[in-house]
Amino acid sequence: MIVFPEEMLNAAHNIKWLRAENKLTQAEMAKLLKITPASLRRIERGDFPERLRVMVPFRISVQFDIKPADLFSKRLG
Repeated sequence: MIVFPEEMLNAAHNIKWLRAENKLTQAEMAKLLKITPASLRRIERGDFPERLRVMVPFRISVQFDIKPADLFSKRLG
């Protein structure tokens, strides 16, 4: 999947929104996604490490019942 900057910003916004909507701390969300809190902070700032671009959307889709493509293509909330 080729991801463009706007899509990265959508993903960052959506991940942060999902975390807030579910009243999760960064540490709790990171644990659910099986990543470090530092990685989650980077993602929420729009710095989406390439090694996490497949795993994190998949885990979010399972955890929050959304399509991985929706995470990048539109803003939730």
